Amino acid sequence: MITFRDMPLRRKLIASILLTSVVVMLLMCGAFFAYELFAMRRTTVRQVSTLGEITATNLTGALAFKDPSDAQEILAALKAEHYVAAAAVYDEDGGIFASYPQSVAKDALPSSPLAAGYRFEESYLDGFQPIMERERQLGTLYLKFDTGVVMREWLWSSLWIASAAIAFVFIVAYLLSRALQKQIARPILDLGVTAQRISDRQDFSIRAAKHGQDEIGQLSDSFNEMLAGIEDRELALRAANDALRAENVERHQAQQQLARAQKMEAVGQLTGGLAHDFNNILGAIIGNLDIARENIAPESAASGYCDAALDAALSAAELVKRLLAFSRRQPLHPQATDLVEVVAGVKPLLERTLGEQVHITTASETAGWLAMADPVQIESAILNLAINARDAMPGGGDLRIELKSVTVDAIYASAAEDLKIADYVLLSISDNGTGMPPEIAARAFDPFFTTKAPGAGSGLGLSMVIGTVKQLGGTAKIYSEVGIGTTVQLYLPRALDAQPTRSSLQASEAAIGGNERILLVEDNAQIRGVSAGALGSLGYDVIVAENADEALRLIDDGLTFDLLFTDVVMSGRLNGIALARELRRRNADIHILLTSGFSSPISAGGDLGELEAAFMTKPYRKADLARRIRALLDEDKR
Repeated sequence: MITFRDMPLRRKLIASILLTSVVVMLLMCGAFFAYELFAMRRTTVRQVSTLGEITATNLTGALAFKDPSDAQEILAALKAEHYVAAAAVYDEDGGIFASYPQSVAKDALPSSPLAAGYRFEESYLDGFQPIMERERQLGTLYLKFDTGVVMREWLWSSLWIASAAIAFVFIVAYLLSRALQKQIARPILDLGVTAQRISDRQDFSIRAAKHGQDEIGQLSDSFNEMLAGIEDRELALRAANDALRAENVERHQAQQQLARAQKMEAVGQLTGGLAHDFNNILGAIIGNLDIARENIAPESAASGYCDAALDAALSAAELVKRLLAFSRRQPLHPQATDLVEVVAGVKPLLERTLGEQVHITTASETAGWLAMADPVQIESAILNLAINARDAMPGGGDLRIELKSVTVDAIYASAAEDLKIADYVLLSISDNGTGMPPEIAARAFDPFFTTKAPGAGSGLGLSMVIGTVKQLGGTAKIYSEVGIGTTVQLYLPRALDAQPTRSSLQASEAAIGGNERILLVEDNAQIRGVSAGALGSLGYDVIVAENADEALRLIDDGLTFDLLFTDVVMSGRLNGIALARELRRRNADIHILLTSGFSSPISAGGDLGELEAAFMTKPYRKADLARRIRALLDEDKR
């Protein structure tokens, strides 16, 4: 059931007007009835008094001649007045002379006349009227008037009139209310409909229609002004929300980048530390194997075993290089490089390695740009990517190597995350193999991640590639789709104002020794023994020290040296670089060769500064060490 509160406004207005009209009419009828009731009592008394006077005058003769029948006839005439309930005539002695109606019992009438006048008693009005002849009272007239009859007749006639009036007023009020609600309720209803449309559509460009200059018109103006303000704020809020979303996307990308960088940095530190320790171990193994090969007859079985062990150790050293490449701690030699020549030089090797089932095509649009890169490492990266492409095309396919010149602007750099605004030479390697789903492609550059069977891959190929490229100042991207193929893009920074460096391979020289005095400082006992043995076998006078403090004590004892060969990372008060500086301060002519299981003095935690020193990465072969030391010692002779 709908309550008045829930009714539409137009119905409320009609109901209010009708209810008000009916209440007013009822109040007016009540007041009219009260007034009429009061006036009717006075009118009835006056009417009865007049009737009594007339009747008393008519009875004068009957009483004067003592004619009861005449008096009875006169009283019978009261029958025309149907509201007269009873009447009686008393003689001058107070006895009943005649009565009306005749059947009325004598005891129902007053036994004797009372004082003149009329009084109400319940629903009757009765009283006594003296019958006078000149100044003589001949008797008394008694009248009993039934006011209930009068009241009922009056009430029915009054109710009919009141009902007709109320009905008339109700109809007029209804018609008037309908006309008024169109003028009053319709603008308000229109305003409500407009508000509902705005709420449903969330469209604050809608405006309410204005119907006049009254309060509702002013309300419409205020409502439209409010809508205009909301619309402006909504547009501003939407713009701010879009900006916030874009900022959140950028922040999310930055957080992902940071998390990825932190993960890669953590893994890089771990792998770099592992590579350092492995290099120390491999240095001892390779050094001892080199010495053992020199002391074993080539035709003996032990020589074959020694060669196999040496090959395994060198393979392990190559794996360590990959770890260093991923951790960006490998020694690179970036130079202005023509990648067109690099690709052309590596293509024959790829054709032999990949087999006839893989068709290789190349394309170049570099516009003569040179890349700042290490040619050897780029060749290794191309070979790694090509082998991965071959594995993704087990039935053969197409391998395409493309070179392009690319300029990265601010918009592209922001979208590419780890690209800076600069010129790049873009090296792309594409295949039409099986491809990778997005979740696999996202992890392709992660270290130790591989989809190959256990033992079929180390998971360091792509991580070495991205480590090398990022160490050169570029980045790598991978795009792959299942069933379509994979493209790996290497962004290498452009080398400006430079000519391509052409390297010439010199024939390897035989290991040459000497008789100079060398100070060997190494805290690893195995490597210290191997290095001392190798240098001693070359004829050098080798003095060994376990740490920097022991080396300084030898110098303080008056020993002089032609060359310092020291490890960078050592236990004790001073590391190898600090020791080299101290010896350089004492002897400006001493030659210095640094070595470390890390790939460079910087990654080993040192800074060469103005120190003129050479560096050699562990593990090293005896022949390499001999050539390096001989080259340093012969510098003074050139």
